[in-house]
Amino acid sequence: MKGSLYIMSSKLQLPALAIFDMDGLIFDTERLFMTTKDGVMKEYGYTQQKDDYIHTIGTCGQQLLDILHRLYGDDYPAEEISQKCRTLVTEKIRRDGPPTKPGIPELLAWFTDKHIPCCVASSTKYDIVTEYLRLANLDNLFFICYWRRSGTAFQTKPGYFFWQHVSRRASDRKLHLCWKTPKTVF
Repeated sequence: MKGSLYIMSSKLQLPALAIFDMDGLIFDTERLFMTTKDGVMKEYGYTQQKDDYIHTIGTCGQQLLDILHRLYGDDYPAEEISQKCRTLVTEKIRRDGPPTKPGIPELLAWFTDKHIPCCVASSTKYDIVTEYLRLANLDNLFFICYWRRSGTAFQTKPGYFFWQHVSRRASDRKLHLCWKTPKTVF
């Protein structure tokens, strides 16, 4: 089996670029946020179901608010709870580092060995992306970083347009690209 896998993979063309989502792929931040939010919601008298949380992954803005209000009622303090969760998660990550998913360092090393540039595509704010990568000692492995600025017309993930746009921007080397410099990833 190993031999046939090698023969099959040796015929595949290597990618020109590897695009990574940050939250949930590089870092297990979704699980951390979910468990943190569970505790905060209990403080406010709400009970979070895992399936309800999973339904909100990849959403933001009005779409997220609509889901939360449908689940917990119109008077659910979404922004207040979200802000408290973000603060607690940020404190934990700054103290302990971001929870890197198993296999990510090895995968990034493989891409580096093959001279394949890696890109982070994230709807997370720019300063958080750079901080998490730095805290995990992964910032030197990413050559390009794209982030979704608030107020843009991009669909939230997993919408195809988001990834298509990142790929096009990365290959065109246009707007929203930040190149690695000797001191920083941006």
